Amino acid sequence: MEGYNNEHVYTWIDANDPLWRLVDKLVKEQLPDYWNRLMSIPIPGRRYFYCFPINAVNIDCEVPPHRDDTDDENGICCAIPFGDYEYGGGRLQLHDINMSIDDYVGDMIGFQGYNLTHSVSKYVGKQFACVLTSHDPMYFPPDPTRPGKNTVVKNGYKQQLNNN
Repeated sequence: MEGYNNEHVYTWIDANDPLWRLVDKLVKEQLPDYWNRLMSIPIPGRRYFYCFPINAVNIDCEVPPHRDDTDDENGICCAIPFGDYEYGGGRLQLHDINMSIDDYVGDMIGFQGYNLTHSVSKYVGKQFACVLTSHDPMYFPPDPTRPGKNTVVKNGYKQQLNNN
């Protein structure tokens, strides 16, 4: 993003520390086994998002239906919407269970992105979302029984195995 540098990013992360801490607390209370699994991931340095190793920030993006095939099959992702957009748009759609969620600034929505086809509907205004998650192949051993989960470490990064 033009005009931003690491200092801006870390200032934003630190300013939102109470939010990351709250999400961590809720996951620990409600899903202690999953929390322990996430906390077992060796992350060098500071754990900026506590139990979650990744925070993707979606910026103004209508998202087509998809599944997150790199997420933990039994894990969750937490979406936290914010911005200035008209309510009634930007709904999180969970297609497999025919659910449409009106998400409001300040909500936290947890769902299984690996198991549920999901999308974000059209909206008017500026919409952002923090998506706290872990991408399974980055942190856990390969599992050849799961499509898209067969990875290998190369140059310090886990990468997809070529099955050709």
